Amino acid sequence: MSQIKHKMVNFTKEQLDYKNVKHDEGMHEDYASKYKDRRKLLLEYARALSKHIRGITFADKDENSLYAFMEGEYVCMGWIGYGDFLKYATPNERSFVVYSRHISNEKYDAYQSDQYYMKQSVNLGTAIKNCKKYLRNYNTVEMADIQLRDVKIKATKRVKTIDEEARKQISNVMETSTYRPETSGVFNALRHVLKSNIELPDKEFKDKLVKMYDKYDEYLRNKSSPVNMLYIKVYERLGKRTFDVIDIGRVATGKEEDASMHYHTLKDKALKKYDDDTLPEYIIGKISVLSMVDVDTYVDDVGFRSKIENTFYVVRDDE
Repeated sequence: MSQIKHKMVNFTKEQLDYKNVKHDEGMHEDYASKYKDRRKLLLEYARALSKHIRGITFADKDENSLYAFMEGEYVCMGWIGYGDFLKYATPNERSFVVYSRHISNEKYDAYQSDQYYMKQSVNLGTAIKNCKKYLRNYNTVEMADIQLRDVKIKATKRVKTIDEEARKQISNVMETSTYRPETSGVFNALRHVLKSNIELPDKEFKDKLVKMYDKYDEYLRNKSSPVNMLYIKVYERLGKRTFDVIDIGRVATGKEEDASMHYHTLKDKALKKYDDDTLPEYIIGKISVLSMVDVDTYVDDVGFRSKIENTFYVVRDDE
């Protein structure tokens, strides 16, 4: 999936009361009248769609559009609108619009234009058909992909920081290539001196050397460390807590992100279901830790708490 805007369903009471939301306060009288006409058609669009898609509900997005979602889901299916949504031209008539990740309008750039994900029609019946075709709930794999990039970045942060600190220590002590210090005669000679317990005349310089080698050795120990992760969605099913688990695999090694891990490889991963009795104990423990931190927070050796409610990326315990 490219630059689509994923919207969570944690709406305010005002947004959920979309039928009574007013956007015309302070508008010029002529513009306010036109707004009311557009809003009326937008609400008719929503009412008509409710008769065709069971369980669909809406929340206010802006004066021309409404988010569309299902109760119990974590992410909106998309949104609907009525108005002028064309980017490069002004139409003679306003149109009914549906916005969905399943739409690909090749007239526009997926990374720069919302219109890439829109289908528009001046006919309400056609718009309803478009909604029925393109508005679908996110499956677990799609949810896992939403913040996979964020997880990769944060999974490499610790080793990148160690690397940067090690190179600063090296720069503070000697003039050499910080990216290949092992090729420096000075770097290697001074390490030999330290290991030989030769007393250096400058204690402060010796302390700097010790710190430099400690930090660089820490980097060497961690630079090849893989980060293997599980994606976990938690929800209630038949009165029991249920866990959908996808073994994502390696998202990073040391400070390097795994470029081979993306949506197209992720969607081929198997999904397994567990409950409190069958889920491995270490996973329950890590979910408990992540439940206590803020969203979008990465905890080393534990995982990442997603901005999507009750979803987590957990670092796998490997033997």
